[in-house]
Amino acid sequence: MNIYSDAFAVVKEKERLQSVQPNTQASPLAANDLDPPEFHIASLNHQIRSLMDDVLRRHGLKLVEWRVLQSLLNSPALTICDLARLAVIERTVASRLIDRLAARGLVTKESLKNDRRYAQVFLTQDGGDVLRRADADVEQARSRLFAGLSADDMDILLGLVKRLRVNASSAQIEGQFSR
Repeated sequence: MNIYSDAFAVVKEKERLQSVQPNTQASPLAANDLDPPEFHIASLNHQIRSLMDDVLRRHGLKLVEWRVLQSLLNSPALTICDLARLAVIERTVASRLIDRLAARGLVTKESLKNDRRYAQVFLTQDGGDVLRRADADVEQARSRLFAGLSADDMDILLGLVKRLRVNASSAQIEGQFSR
């Protein structure tokens, strides 16, 4: 799937939604939509990951790899646990990912002196070079993704997404939806 087929699907979905009469019996969350908000968020996440993977593939990266390298650019020495949290992946997945990035020469991994079970990860010159080469493409993709949104719109969007993340974390911590 490419950006054009995704854009076509979005246009078709928008037309479908405009033709649907509002259901006055629907919950307040879905007053003008047939799908729940979490579906739209998950669908958008999938589209963004696909778009960014396509953009970053030209540079030999996937989105999760780019996120790890970008995190190391901003904080020069992070543990695998830190990187797992920042890349939103499991620690074991992060460990294997770091090993693959190290094999490619994009990062180095050094065991902590006071506890050899843990390692700090560092961005190499080659890793920084890959990020710099990808920057223009990433920014162009972001510009297209957020086209038509003002700075105020972006502030509102980020505020809502952050609030949803806090709510989701709180619900998990409180165990309201445990199995």
